[in-house]
Amino acid sequence: MEGISNLFVSCGKIYNKLYCNNIADGTWIELELKTGVCKQLNATNIYLGNGWNNGGDYFLEEDGIVYLVENNMKRLAWYDTSLDEGGYYFLNGINYTDVLPNASCAVIYNHRLYIFPRFDTKIIVFNIQDKKIEKYIQISNIVYNHKKNFNIETALFPCGMHIKNSVWLFSPYCDSIVQYNLILNKMFIYKYPIDTGKCIDVSFFNDDFYILDIGGNIIKWSPLTQKQNIVMKTGKPYPAFGRVVVTEKNIWVLPAEENEIIFFDHLISKLVVYDEYPLNFHYILRFEHQSKYFRGCDDKEWYYFAMCASNYMLTINKYTGKAHWIKPIPVPWSERRKFLERLNYPEVSELQGYTLNNLINLTLEYTMQKNIKYINVGNKILNVTLGECK
Repeated sequence: MEGISNLFVSCGKIYNKLYCNNIADGTWIELELKTGVCKQLNATNIYLGNGWNNGGDYFLEEDGIVYLVENNMKRLAWYDTSLDEGGYYFLNGINYTDVLPNASCAVIYNHRLYIFPRFDTKIIVFNIQDKKIEKYIQISNIVYNHKKNFNIETALFPCGMHIKNSVWLFSPYCDSIVQYNLILNKMFIYKYPIDTGKCIDVSFFNDDFYILDIGGNIIKWSPLTQKQNIVMKTGKPYPAFGRVVVTEKNIWVLPAEENEIIFFDHLISKLVVYDEYPLNFHYILRFEHQSKYFRGCDDKEWYYFAMCASNYMLTINKYTGKAHWIKPIPVPWSERRKFLERLNYPEVSELQGYTLNNLINLTLEYTMQKNIKYINVGNKILNVTLGECK
């Protein structure tokens, strides 16, 4: 039984490789997609902390520099792919919660990194060339007075998505969808689809958005016509499912606390429980109360999903609708320990509240632990009548 040193909560595809934020110790890993081989990045000063609490979220790139927005929006890490060195800049964002990332979306445009908030009304604009915050942009006239219990259900903008030259922010809190046009530096406000629950995740395909709401429904919404319709009902409200992605052939719904993956097959017009898992596939129960595929990235052909709780990484082809699993080959423990020992620990200790030995022991536990509880999946625990499709 393997440990959990491969798990990561976010990833970004850059130069045919995935950059990942390791859940065990917060360090950066470079994953070769063709072979699954993982490489430890050696820049010690891009360390951003452990797991969910202070880990990274959005990986972005410009001119060979990879950027990572910290979950709590305090810092922006950077890594030079040619020099194998990095560092970070302070963003001075407001940290509302350590349970979820504080950003709903991030994008680089015109040498500026735009960070869109989840629990605030101001966009942070960071000038990459000047290496400092250039300005803050107020999001329309939206008012957000929530003061505690920050989570995806109470977020101002629980979902955000970058499409072409715009960023779309979904806000059931104020019954609005905000389109921020990066070229025009202008916002457009749409009414949130009626009879749609709080937004858990959003996918975009063929000019339409697909919203997974808190009730477990998939709502198709057109920004061009403002028309909407329910295309799928899972029959299970959040936190059963946490992600929705759309392909030419099907609509995939991925689990949060549920164990099975389901999809709606357009060809047969039926809801299907996925059962083509790789050998010995399993979820680690230590992470049973977090979304199993929380973050990810994509390119023209594939969706890639962060490996938050399983021993394989999921990818889905946008054209065939087929899933492909990658088995990462972890960085050897001896290499990881050498890296951890080179960390600037007076600084890390102040930020994280524990010593170098604490971190090494924690990482060793994650890496070598042999008694981790897990659940095998692949059997049709759910049946095909669990929901409705239209």
